[in-house]
Formats: sequence, structure tokens, C-alpha cells
Amino acid sequence: MQESTQLVRTRSKINYSYMTIRMTPSRISKGLIAIPVALTKCFPKQSGVVHVYFGDSSDLQPKVFSSYDSSTRECRIGGVADWFKESGIKSGDEIVIQVIDEENFVYRLIPEREFITKTQELQHRFDKSESEKEASEKVATLVGWVHLDKQEVVASVPNVVEKGIGISYPIGKPNKNKGGYTDGERIP
Repeated sequence: MQESTQLVRTRSKINYSYMTIRMTPSRISKGLIAIPVALTKCFPKQSGVVHVYFGDSSDLQPKVFSSYDSSTRECRIGGVADWFKESGIKSGDEIVIQVIDEENFVYRLIPEREFITKTQELQHRFDKSESEKEASEKVATLVGWVHLDKQEVVASVPNVVEKGIGISYPIGKPNKNKGGYTDGERIP
């Protein structure tokens, strides 16, 4: 009996939307990720090879792909058993799937817990920026990671408003600290 694979819809723990797939024991034991029907439009129409970044690695790996029109009647990315083991993936875990380059069939798969941790870390670095130049660099890194456009990322950051090409910071009271403001002194 074939398991149904669905996108998981929950409230995000971070300020950005993303897609996850909940892992099941049989998918883990077979070393494959079944792609929900709702995402089939983002994958090749024919079986073959897709390219995948695992976690935050910059190493692009080719993986076997079965299209929805194959004999399995579901989209699958195979050959991921080693990654499941290395990442400690177990039943019920959610995997974030990012479409990096739809035209060239490039994707990122990362355990949700790692995606959230890395996103929060990048957000924190952005929040601690001490200059517009530094903030611009940090937002570019964040944009690349969450794979959204700059406007979406900036709009989802509380108390930050884009002005022209730069980014303005939350307004706060001047003090004697380097940078002029502390988090506790920022005016909402």
C-alpha cells in the first residue's frame, strides 16, 4: 500500500514561509523522499537525475529522480539513505525542500530543525549589523539562504524599513556603547 505524501502546513517558527515533507518509516528505510503532488510542477516531467544540496552544504550531488508519470505514480528522489543516517532523520521529522533552480532541477533538502537554527542565526547576525553596508551584506546572505527575494525578507523583519538602496535600523536612544544603541533601548 502506497503512503500518501503531503506538504506540512504549520505556523512558521521563523519569519519566512517554507515547505516541509514529513518523513515516514518506510520512506526512511527505502532511502527516498516522496514529493507531494502539490510540488510536482517544480520537478522534471520525466524520470532521470536531479541535483541536490544537502543541509547547508555547497556540495551539489546528483540523485535519481522518478517522475509522477513513472510506474511508481509519485515523484521520488532516491539515494538519500546515507544522508538520512548522517542527519539523524527519524520518523516524523520534517525535511525542508527548497527549489533552488527549477529550470535546471536543483533543490536543497535540510532537516527543519537545522533550517530554523541556521535561519535564526543569520537573522541574529543581521540584527546585530552596525552599518548599512554590513546590514546589506547580511540581508543578502539571508536572502540566499531562505531563497526568497530581498523585499520579502526585509518586509518580514520587524522594525526594519528599506530606504532607497540601503536599510535603516530600528530607531533607538543614543548611548555611550559602541554602535550607539542596545536592544533594550530600541524604540518599537
